[in-house]
Amino acid sequence: MWSKKNGKSQVHRTSLVKGAGMIGGSCVVGKHCHIEQTVLGHNCRIRDEVSLNGCHVWDNVEIGDGATVSQSILADGCIIKAGATIQRGCIVGAGCIVGEGVVLAEFSRITLKKEEEDDFDDDWDDDEDEEDESSDSNEEKQEEMESDIAVVGPDGKGRLWQAPPEEEEELYGLTTEELTKSQSPGYDPSNVFAKRKALQVEDGDDFSEKEDDHGELDALSSDFDGVEFGTDDPYGRQKDVDVVGELKAICLEYESSSPIENLAIELNSFKFSQNASYSDCTTAATLALLEKTNITTSMTDAKLVTEFKSFLEHWAPLLQKMSIGQEEEKAIVVAIETAATSGGEMGEKLSSGNAYRFLLQLLFDEDIVSEEAFLDWSSERKNEIATDASLPRVKLYMQESVQDFLEWLAESDDDDDDDDDSE
Repeated sequence: MWSKKNGKSQVHRTSLVKGAGMIGGSCVVGKHCHIEQTVLGHNCRIRDEVSLNGCHVWDNVEIGDGATVSQSILADGCIIKAGATIQRGCIVGAGCIVGEGVVLAEFSRITLKKEEEDDFDDDWDDDEDEEDESSDSNEEKQEEMESDIAVVGPDGKGRLWQAPPEEEEELYGLTTEELTKSQSPGYDPSNVFAKRKALQVEDGDDFSEKEDDHGELDALSSDFDGVEFGTDDPYGRQKDVDVVGELKAICLEYESSSPIENLAIELNSFKFSQNASYSDCTTAATLALLEKTNITTSMTDAKLVTEFKSFLEHWAPLLQKMSIGQEEEKAIVVAIETAATSGGEMGEKLSSGNAYRFLLQLLFDEDIVSEEAFLDWSSERKNEIATDASLPRVKLYMQESVQDFLEWLAESDDDDDDDDDSE
């Protein structure tokens, strides 16, 4: 668990914080809490004996004594009162209150917005500017009257959100309930995807067989679709879901003008919902960076390294925080290795000359991949030489420039050991 030190967050010594996650600034975690694989935003108050598992908790959230929250999202400023239970897949909107002892059913979504202006998917911020104090008072009374006591309790605030029924015809035959669940954390969407795929086949859509003006199939998918990246998922992977491809798409949509923390939250949300691993996240981010670099065969090695480094300066904190061990760091190397051996203009450039070695060197110099991770990866490739030296990744590994880099790493490691012995 990574904890942001700026802001002096406090975790009581009797509480257990484990697994991958983040803790923002100015948070307070009380006694005997159990927090696992959870992201906490800034200024959160977690009281005593609280259990959080696989959650995303936004800023200014308060969770009362003995509350339990599983695989859910708690938006800005919401309150979970003492003894409440938030079951998996729930989303509690900004400013909502779940009352004391309430058990919120799986995949529930709670909001403060009025039904006629509800837009839950696009905006969870329920704060609105009012012209005067009178209008503020009327708005508060209206919200109180609209609160669903049967759902949030008599001391709660908010109502159960339902998707507009008029959207049914656009859901590929799914009900709004099925669609809502499939988009929630902790849900296994395998059956939904299978149903959607079956309906598309029944419709007789021959789009994939149509050719473009150049007589070639339209390239709708990534250059790396269908490629196995070789990193094991410790939690299991859902069938028919290209986890790395979806994570890569999220990375490609990210604009560098936004804080990198926003991308981290998106990746974590998808990771939790699909039971993915952080190796999947680092793999996808690396592939996205390579694509953003726009690598061509006409680029010089110096130009390639300069362009890639310019992206790393912004993305390095994300890769470092998601690399919770050597496996995640090795996944970064394997992603570049896969790009270099997958053909196309990018693969041709990365597998020729010194381009591949220079990128490996850059990852080491920028503290993205450690010496230990490189040497562990090298050991795995050495073992493959005896079994199948014709593999493209083995041939890439055997390049003289790559071997020079690894030899330099090994010598550097030996020098460090000698210095330690002399002290």
